[in-house]
Amino acid sequence: MKKKMDTGMYIRRLDNALRRRAEESPVLKQVKNMSMMNGWLIVKLDEKEKEGVTVYQRDLENELGITRSAISRQLKLMEEKGLVTRPGNGEDARQKKIELTDKARKLAADLEQDGRETDAILLKGFTAEEVKEVNQYLQRLIDNIEGNDSAR
Repeated sequence: MKKKMDTGMYIRRLDNALRRRAEESPVLKQVKNMSMMNGWLIVKLDEKEKEGVTVYQRDLENELGITRSAISRQLKLMEEKGLVTRPGNGEDARQKKIELTDKARKLAADLEQDGRETDAILLKGFTAEEVKEVNQYLQRLIDNIEGNDSAR
């Protein structure tokens, strides 16, 4: 008899599958050692840039649910790869806005397309209503594990 997996193990398997797919992405391979997280950050920063929104590290921490140390490491590595710059803020030296380089901007559309293709694979056979429900369930799981009051 096959042993039933718990929810956390299903999520872990899905995360592993997504990471394997990202490792094979021709878009991510364009930059040496570019990670799936780098790709997500480029897409998010490109989106904000097009909206005319200035982004600071704490904005990414909050929006993506990443710790200060983790996002700081990611951004440092992205700077070394020539994907972002972090010019200082003249008013507050502790706050550095995050800007994409031309190199990253050139990758943004391809990364976004790659993400759409991955979502299409993930959600193949799901109705629009099921997609909405899956996303709501995933948000509830996140809220539950993070202890947010918005969990229902």
